[in-house]
Amino acid sequence: MINQDGSSSFIVRNLIRGFKFVVAGGSGFLAAELILFLGLRLAGISYLIEINIIAAILSVTLGFFINEYWTSRNEGNHDGGNMGLAVRLVKFQMTYALGNVVSILTQLFLFYVFQVSPLIGNIFGAAAALPVNYVISMVLVWRIKL
Repeated sequence: MINQDGSSSFIVRNLIRGFKFVVAGGSGFLAAELILFLGLRLAGISYLIEINIIAAILSVTLGFFINEYWTSRNEGNHDGGNMGLAVRLVKFQMTYALGNVVSILTQLFLFYVFQVSPLIGNIFGAAAALPVNYVISMVLVWRIKL
């Protein structure tokens, strides 16, 4: 699917970029699960919220760098050197903040009401946030026209 001007079509661009975004997010998710698992083993369930916050910040940071250097590498805004990189990282963290709150609240609800493992509850929260995180981060962080 190529347009008359030789550029990829809207659908193809977003399928490819979306796939890369899912791979980057999946890497971040696996990092969050590992941090959550280790944190629960080392600190215990009484620190679940604190462990979740640490896992969220670190996993989103990992996802940002994968997206910065792979998913959106040849598209959008990558200007500003190190300061621009830091600004995009902060924007990315802020973009994911609401999704992380929803994910953590979903996880806590499933754990405290239905005794679902926090590791399983984390899956449900991450899945719910994925489409919103993709659109918002591509538009606001890298200023890519979808």
